[in-house]
Amino acid sequence: MAKICNATAVMENWAPLASAENWDNVGLMCGDPDQEVHTIVIALDLTDEILDKASILPYPLVITHHPPIFKPLTSLTENNPASRLIYRAIRKNVSLYASHTNLDKAPNGVSQALAETLDLHDVKLLQPQCDQKKFITYAPSSHIDNIRNAIAETGGGHIGEYSNCSFSFNGSGTYIPLESAEPFEGRIGELSRVEEVRLEMTIPAILAGECVKAARSVHPYDEMAYELISLDNTGIQYGYGAVGFLSEPLNQEDFIEHVGKCLNTGLLATKATPRKIIQRVAVMGGSGKSLISSAVKAGADAYVSAELGHHASLDYQNDIFLIDAGHRSTELPVLSAIYKKFSEHPLFSDCQIIIENGENVLKTYNLLK
Repeated sequence: MAKICNATAVMENWAPLASAENWDNVGLMCGDPDQEVHTIVIALDLTDEILDKASILPYPLVITHHPPIFKPLTSLTENNPASRLIYRAIRKNVSLYASHTNLDKAPNGVSQALAETLDLHDVKLLQPQCDQKKFITYAPSSHIDNIRNAIAETGGGHIGEYSNCSFSFNGSGTYIPLESAEPFEGRIGELSRVEEVRLEMTIPAILAGECVKAARSVHPYDEMAYELISLDNTGIQYGYGAVGFLSEPLNQEDFIEHVGKCLNTGLLATKATPRKIIQRVAVMGGSGKSLISSAVKAGADAYVSAELGHHASLDYQNDIFLIDAGHRSTELPVLSAIYKKFSEHPLFSDCQIIIENGENVLKTYNLLK
């Protein structure tokens, strides 16, 4: 039977924690990694309703996009609005996991799921962060596997459809331990010559700091020698937004209808522009105001996102057709992507996997009748 740690591994192999923004809070919010999981509930947000439903299911894990713990908690009580849901989850033995900006950046993450829902093809990242580095370190052969595994678990060593990729060869290292050193081998003040293995792995640049940290945590030396070398080739691509093409060009009115139908919403804010025909489309799930300029530079005819703002629609009205489809509507498609990850994984074949789209979380009333 699968455990919580197996579920978190699925999410983190896809969206490594180290790729999240430094202000974000992602990962296992509460729960025992070694506890069995029989039910996985997938949602954008943790709500009382979702928590109540999950609490009556066997061995539940709730995976949300928005972290239920975002700011530091000063207390953990039921009458504290900031901690009430966490308190209830712990009491009801409901485990909580969040994948936020790391899932925004992940391959086939939030924005690519939105692009797929809008039937775009030839989809690429709108704002890629795909620089690669080569990580090199030296260690006794007895510790090389541990170092390789630590880096792979952090998100390094992936090439195409292969993980744990590395290259290594034997050599001889020398050093003289100084008085304050704690050498793995050798004596203070004497030249030591040891047989070592040189390990090389490619890692995404955005994960470099965490990969080095992971390697250092299992390296036997008190001072780990390592190198980071920038590479021109790209590996797994991380980044924000997506851009692709409609199968057939649409005029503005038909494109608005297409977006509303695909996202199952009539709540679209638009402003007409001189650009009448839409075919190349950029998207960003959630708040995407900061990527409007990137969409323009990518040559997109239209940009679909949320929270674009009144002034942005004026500033860019001659450059691109903007559609504000709402934060929730543009992020909902990723729930199906998470569902697919687990439903197709053999380890979770016996698990019940549920999508809670939280339709009653936000209701909008049309008062203009």
